[in-house]
Amino acid sequence: SYLAYNFALSRVPVPVLSLYVAAGPAIGTAAAAVIFGETLSATALLGIVLILLGAAIPHLRTLLARSRSISIR
Repeated sequence: SYLAYNFALSRVPVPVLSLYVAAGPAIGTAAAAVIFGETLSATALLGIVLILLGAAIPHLRTLLARSRSISIR
């Protein structure tokens, strides 16, 4: 885990990597539900959604800014 994290740090900017690290537990919980049939409570589902939205918002803002700059040209 630390080896992969340090390797990623050498290739990916820290703000981007930190978003993916924060999303790790949410993805792991969702994967456990799919693979092992774990039941998820409404609170767990809400937490997964909030974590993934929190990780996605900075990327969405970047994509929107890029699409606006392309459409203006």
